[in-house]
Amino acid sequence: MKTARGPTIPSWLAFVLAAGCSDFQTVGTLAPDVTAPRDAGGTVDAGTDSGEQVVIDECGASNAAGLDAASVETLMTGGDTAGLSWLYPYDGTVFPGGVGAPLLMWKSPATADAVYVRLQSSTFDYQGCLKPTGAGQLQLPSEIWSLANAATAGAGDPFKLELSVLAAGVASGPIIEHIVIATGTLPGAVYYMTVGSKLTESGGLGTLGESAIIGVRPARSAELILGASGCTGCHGLSADGSRLVAYASGSGVAYALSGSSAVNPPVVGPAPGAEYGALVPDGTLYLATAHPAGVGPRTYGASAAMNATLYETATGNPVADAGVPSGAMVAAFSGDASLLAFNDFAINGGRGLALMAFSESARTASAYRQVFSDPSLYPAWPSFLPDAKALLFSLGQGSDFTGGGTGISAIITPGPATDLYVLDLASQTSTLLAQAMGFATPADASSNTTYLPFGAGELHQNYSPTVLPVTSGGYAWLFFDSRRDYGNLGLLRQIWGAAIDVSSDSSYRRDPSHPAFFLPGQEIGTGNFRPVATLDP
Repeated sequence: MKTARGPTIPSWLAFVLAAGCSDFQTVGTLAPDVTAPRDAGGTVDAGTDSGEQVVIDECGASNAAGLDAASVETLMTGGDTAGLSWLYPYDGTVFPGGVGAPLLMWKSPATADAVYVRLQSSTFDYQGCLKPTGAGQLQLPSEIWSLANAATAGAGDPFKLELSVLAAGVASGPIIEHIVIATGTLPGAVYYMTVGSKLTESGGLGTLGESAIIGVRPARSAELILGASGCTGCHGLSADGSRLVAYASGSGVAYALSGSSAVNPPVVGPAPGAEYGALVPDGTLYLATAHPAGVGPRTYGASAAMNATLYETATGNPVADAGVPSGAMVAAFSGDASLLAFNDFAINGGRGLALMAFSESARTASAYRQVFSDPSLYPAWPSFLPDAKALLFSLGQGSDFTGGGTGISAIITPGPATDLYVLDLASQTSTLLAQAMGFATPADASSNTTYLPFGAGELHQNYSPTVLPVTSGGYAWLFFDSRRDYGNLGLLRQIWGAAIDVSSDSSYRRDPSHPAFFLPGQEIGTGNFRPVATLDP
């Protein structure tokens, strides 16, 4: 920092400035709604805990776009918005705290030479005059995103995001949308299966085998967890993040994870039926999914368990008389292990969900009840919200509960039409997660009226929901894989997330979702699917 005057800089701002914002200049404290003047360089005004704004101006003479004062004025004034529109993020997106900064993407008639971006709330005001980081793309600076995270007030004070572009001396914009950054840092990690990863055990680039399991933590890049020749994946994890079961190199294996998530974690033991096993929260037991002929996820032979079976994770030994129906598929335990949900083949050939009470100490399930059925579609991948009052699940045409390979290994044809729903367990009412799926309301789904920028081609390609075991920043957090356009980077099958409102009256009979966000840190261009969200051990 060059100079400082006014009140003491808040500790969080001083830390971020020391960590990587040294080009900013601290110029004082402003009352809310007062605009900071530009000077010869970038400026930072450090707000205080009493509600004053943090103001950051990077449109001065030393702006990163290299613009003179007249061009800056033209860019900031803006102009016609015809043909200029947002591609990513979506208006109304709620981002979890602590994740990487979003890549801003837009559509415009001409290639931009410079970009003006402003991110503003009552406690934070950033404006930057920057060079685009790609055609129709601007990577929001990570240090700015960190400052915005620190200043966020959550849903009560959304950020206004403005963008204008300058092309051949002509300004367009601004286009405006609003986003929310949730308070607090998203805990844990998301583990997904990928085809086409270039990560190696040393962390560099190379070619793995056909598939791998990748882990992503907030504000960190993708990390290789398991990779081998042939098929590696079809995994399940415990809610506490301590145990992983997966199919690898021809057999089912159980692994012990640590907070570092080292490559090829230590083996606990054999795991019969490991493909998509459902673990109790502490990882000591797992339920192998049934594989009835023609329905349910594919089995790869060596670890097949044709009937649902409860196993000890440490030994691979089956638990006798567990009380789970033989046709239970793609199951999930609640966060306290008191409930077990699954697709039951006995319900019209796998077209229904069932719920049972579960005792981890007795290692038995009881009190079976059907909670959802559909005459023609297949519900799958139930995942409990942290309060165990509702399930999120997929509902689609595919009898194997997958996307049919769409978006993997250059397959671009659509997969089975599938979307995600919330099931209120008390009333057994199911509701489309409309906003996360691309609709303003559930009613818009019937006409495919969408806010997604590329229209109907992005819709109904959403699979494998998973919910983080705890709330963070006042929301539950859903992750899923989706074949949709990621801005102007193309139609990809990748991992997306969405904030889920936590019910104040313990009922989920309406859409509690928000528009989805792309999971930062994952490899782009690979086929990424089957996420599982856990805490760190």
